[in-house]
Amino acid sequence: MTDTKVTQVLVRAKAIVASPEAWCTGAYALDDKGIPVGIADRAATKFCLTAAITIAAQEIDPSVMRAAINRLQANLPPFYREGDAGDCIVGFNDLSGREHRQIVNALDKAIAESRTAAK
Repeated sequence: MTDTKVTQVLVRAKAIVASPEAWCTGAYALDDKGIPVGIADRAATKFCLTAAITIAAQEIDPSVMRAAINRLQANLPPFYREGDAGDCIVGFNDLSGREHRQIVNALDKAIAESRTAAK
């Protein structure tokens, strides 16, 4: 059941950052003027990968947030698989030159692995 919930969290996180306009780097969340705000702030319109997972887990099942973060980290490029998962995901998200498609690809890989584990 945990893998199913992890999958749900990852799918929801992907929906949160589905478009380049909904994703950000350098802050957990930004408003429509590009000013950093809290992830729960109603003015937030853009989210980083970590914020997307946090929001998704809060909506679905907070008890699987760490498992979702770990699943995502396991599907990042090798450099980001060592160390604290949260820090690694922030580093991956915020790397200069990072493209939105790379964020979506990482989520897609984690979702596919999570779906396999849930079977």
